[in-house]
Amino acid sequence: MWSDPKRRLLAVWLIAAAAMLAVPLATAHANGRVIRFETYTAGPYRLAVGTIPDNPVVGNLHVTMTITAGSDEQPILDAEVSVSGAGPETDAVEIGPLRAEHNADDPAFYDINTFVDRQGEWQFTVSVSGPHGEGETQVPIEVTTQSPLIGIVTIMALVAFLAALGFSLRAFLRERSRGRRRS
Repeated sequence: MWSDPKRRLLAVWLIAAAAMLAVPLATAHANGRVIRFETYTAGPYRLAVGTIPDNPVVGNLHVTMTITAGSDEQPILDAEVSVSGAGPETDAVEIGPLRAEHNADDPAFYDINTFVDRQGEWQFTVSVSGPHGEGETQVPIEVTTQSPLIGIVTIMALVAFLAALGFSLRAFLRERSRGRRRS
């Protein structure tokens, strides 16, 4: 069964593809990938706030928000939203204020990208100014350190994929040269 080079090549490719699909990659910072939103009240507004990554780690942090009017749940598309943040064990503002921008794919979302430099509970202040007045709320975000295991597994999967690709290419070229010799 495995003596046929084409079947071996197919098997190697299938194994490599399965390995790549099984490994979660820890990048991808764009709206639409927020898994969990927490709801907060800011004056007359309700804010749904989510982060990428879902469990924030030291480094890049993407915060996505939707804003609705308290009673009718209609999205507020024309608010001015600013975000500032204080790190763990301090009240001093270390981030911002940053102006949240509308997401290009869906204007119901307001996004900021920032960087957190240490673990602990960060306190973000979100201020909203819109058609129903002004509001402000505190959003706590717990930041942890990233496990090195994710990086190690990703590197191992990449090496395995490249090795499988190399062996496949080698088998293909060997079979191709054998075919030329027979003709």
